[in-house]
Amino acid sequence: MSAPSNAPVQSQRTAEFWIQHLGLVPHPEGGYYREIVRSIHEVGNEAGSRRLAYTGIYFLLTPGSPSHLHRLCSDETWLYHAGDPLQVHVLLKDPQDEDRIAVPPRAPPKEREAASDDTPPYQVYRCVAVGPRVDHGEVLQYTVPGGAIFGSSVNADGVMGQVGYSLVSCIVSPGFDFADFELFTQTQLMELCPQHEAVIKQMAYEVIPI
Repeated sequence: MSAPSNAPVQSQRTAEFWIQHLGLVPHPEGGYYREIVRSIHEVGNEAGSRRLAYTGIYFLLTPGSPSHLHRLCSDETWLYHAGDPLQVHVLLKDPQDEDRIAVPPRAPPKEREAASDDTPPYQVYRCVAVGPRVDHGEVLQYTVPGGAIFGSSVNADGVMGQVGYSLVSCIVSPGFDFADFELFTQTQLMELCPQHEAVIKQMAYEVIPI
């Protein structure tokens, strides 16, 4: 009879384990997901449409199936659960959007508005590491501001065990609706913000799959 393993339970679980046990299916932007919660309340979104107050999914990414660059009009919060850290790649519509939703705000309103007036859309790129090692600069959760163009990839570098997946929850408010979901090709984004060529080539579809 073999001795019990001292390895963390999480390290023994594969992407296939989570896909099977959580009932995940492929998402158009990449990765695997399942919707887990919907608000019973409705609110208006930035486009003036009625949406549920919030929605939530489980979302699993692998190195071969990242979340490709896309856009929502709602804020989306990513919360780490298991696996490797992930990197959220964000092209901010407005460089001050992160400050507007931070608690406490990172800059006074007048300073934020002055900076916003000077910068064209999608000129500022952020890469945020979402994972458990808060002593290594990772965060347990990160909110992508509505209107940003963003995607996420598994960060298997470092000492996290390189299990080959990241498992998170994503909470969208106002709630997710495919009518508000935009995927981008590399060609489209190179026309919009060519200075971000490296992340565009890494994270955007060459051709959007049908």
